[in-house]
Amino acid sequence: MQRMIVKHGESTLTISLPVKWVKANNLKKGQMINLGMFGDKLVISSKNPHFEKIETSFKSDEEWFIKKTLRHIYNSGYDEVNVNYGKEKQLGLILESLEVLPGFEIIESSNSGCKLKCMTSLEESEYEEIVKRLLWSILSQIDTFIDFCQKKKTAEITEMREMFRVFLKQANLCKRLINKKG
Repeated sequence: MQRMIVKHGESTLTISLPVKWVKANNLKKGQMINLGMFGDKLVISSKNPHFEKIETSFKSDEEWFIKKTLRHIYNSGYDEVNVNYGKEKQLGLILESLEVLPGFEIIESSNSGCKLKCMTSLEESEYEEIVKRLLWSILSQIDTFIDFCQKKKTAEITEMREMFRVFLKQANLCKRLINKKG
């Protein structure tokens, strides 16, 4: 399908949207749509391309399940999570999980749940540079970790654990950024 580009004012160019697509997506005058740039492609969507909100419930207080679920939600790119739980112990596990999920914070909590929100955002133009820096940092930490292991420096076990925690934090942020970009 092709569309004619029309000049609108001094510096604005416009195109019309196909009526069939407008009707199928129930769009109205004045409604916002999303535009995504992927190389030389422009993607027009009536829905937000990134996951905004999700809700989850924890019936189990198994640490691995809570941490893995929250990490997956974070890495997928959700910006807000409503978490329902039944035990106070689960809130503690949620707090522990946030230690390796940069930008995720509890903004509301009650006896039966909490709301997590990502408090950081990046401009589209910053993604590539940030991801490159994170990957270089992760590689550097891996090199140091391998050096510790090869030299059998077991005395630095605490430092190695902290390095792994930082590595995990950066890896999670990197995955999130890649998924948010699409």
